[in-house]
Amino acid sequence: MVKHLHRFGLFVTLMGLIVSSVPLLSAQETSDPVPPVKPEPALTDPVAIVNGTLIDYATLKRAQTTLPFRPLSTVELPDGALSKEVLALEQLVSRQLLYEAAAVHKTSIDSTDVDVALTRFLRRLPGPRAYQTLLSELKMTEAELKHELARDLTIEAFTSQLTAKITVETAAVKRYYDDHPHLFAENAKIRFREIYLIKKEPPAIDPELEKIIERIQADIDQEVDFIRLADRYTPNGEIKNGGDRGYFQAGSLEPDLEDRLFALEVDEINGPIETDTAVLFIKVVDKQVEQLVPFPTVKKEI
Repeated sequence: MVKHLHRFGLFVTLMGLIVSSVPLLSAQETSDPVPPVKPEPALTDPVAIVNGTLIDYATLKRAQTTLPFRPLSTVELPDGALSKEVLALEQLVSRQLLYEAAAVHKTSIDSTDVDVALTRFLRRLPGPRAYQTLLSELKMTEAELKHELARDLTIEAFTSQLTAKITVETAAVKRYYDDHPHLFAENAKIRFREIYLIKKEPPAIDPELEKIIERIQADIDQEVDFIRLADRYTPNGEIKNGGDRGYFQAGSLEPDLEDRLFALEVDEINGPIETDTAVLFIKVVDKQVEQLVPFPTVKKEI
């Protein structure tokens, strides 16, 4: 939840990667149809050593919930994906190397900067209790959180000094954009309106609800405005504004329903769609297929 501000991915040699103490299997053992269960490392077990500084498993676990996960390097596994743990470890090592480089160049920040940054962070939380809950979840004290924040600010100051001196030709930036489309892809998304009819006695549809479904279908056949129908038939407080559900990204809906929605054309109405607890009529308002973020939008970031 603490935003780490650096944007650099480094190729590094991990000198002491000890994610698990399970020995490698022999060729004979690999024929066993039931592979052994790998025990989770202890929180104090080292997962990497960077120039003598140990990164333990507890830090790695914390990083998986606090670091921004975006592939920062061009390293890819055979299946084309990097696990969250691998990305977290890469960023932890990069962060340590940058912090050490900042120390060599005597980059420093003022304690006031840390207090200001922490105050801004706290303003984003709903209250003091949420802050204490956060510290408990991260298993950190406030002093430890301020220390990590100070490291981030130091890294940001150092990298800002570096980037201020760097110039890159537009052609090179565009070449990187073209060569790494997976880094700049936006998920497909869909926006739809919905008439949401709750089943009184799920999973069955009662006779009264069947009549309502027939009336809605007849109105749709007569091309009655869908917004009016949604406001008329959807229970008060369930969905407002003519049944507008806003945008949903691909992968965020129940798979069968999502497949059905993305198969529709814009302005097409589909229904009745029965679920365990409700009956739906849906009108697609907008649909965007997966596409690249336009180059001008990400040029500065690259």
